[in-house]
Amino acid sequence: MNIPQNPCDVSPRNRWGLWLLGALGIYLLFSACVVYAEPYSIPGTEVRTLPRSANGQEYSLYVSLPSSYAGSPEKRYPVIYACDGYWDFPLLHAEIGNLTYDKAMPEAILVGIAYAGVNPNVGALRQVDMTPWTAAVDSTTGRAQEFLAVIAEEIIPFVEAQYRADTSFRVLTGSSYGGLFTTYALFERPGLFQGYIAPSPSLWWNGNRMLTVAREFITSGKTLPARVYLSWGSEESYSIQSTTHTIYTLLKGAAVPGLSVAARP
Repeated sequence: MNIPQNPCDVSPRNRWGLWLLGALGIYLLFSACVVYAEPYSIPGTEVRTLPRSANGQEYSLYVSLPSSYAGSPEKRYPVIYACDGYWDFPLLHAEIGNLTYDKAMPEAILVGIAYAGVNPNVGALRQVDMTPWTAAVDSTTGRAQEFLAVIAEEIIPFVEAQYRADTSFRVLTGSSYGGLFTTYALFERPGLFQGYIAPSPSLWWNGNRMLTVAREFITSGKTLPARVYLSWGSEESYSIQSTTHTIYTLLKGAAVPGLSVAARP
């Protein structure tokens, strides 16, 4: 068989055939390398959107169930309610998974509280919901009492009706404004939660007023059956470091009946 040494020696019809074979080969090569992107969902989680709440807001709940949930129909689990679920839920889900795998904590249901709808302005909404007192510069703030009522009267009953929750142990957690709200809930509705975790809480809000609330509660002589954990970073603002350290010192030194408090700077 004589093979032409010059492509020009190939007949026009054969030349087109070779070109088509080459083009087909290139297409097959690159089509085999195409990777189609698909949305990623976190296994073992679901989203529940609630009807409009009494405070006029619509909330979604991001729910993470323990790995043993489906296979242990008689078991009930403590519930961790997390502020700022739209930001913190994936991280908390991962950390809880790691800690329960290492048997450093019991299995728990995680509920991230978030705002429903498309692209809600969470920065503005959370400042309204999580601040206990109205700021002079923004009259829309200071509706924490209403938000806490929604959690107590709508969100918790929904979760405990839909999931096998251990109603004797609830935890509330949040950072920044969420930490301010968590601390507010501790004093405003004692007994609603049994655990409170507040990293970097914005206790400076409204002229450090939360410190006054803590002192008033201590002098009241009331019991406070709760476990509280506070933390702050060494590179954070002075206002966060100083107020968090102060409230920790107050609570630790007061020996409030029923209260256990720990902190890590």
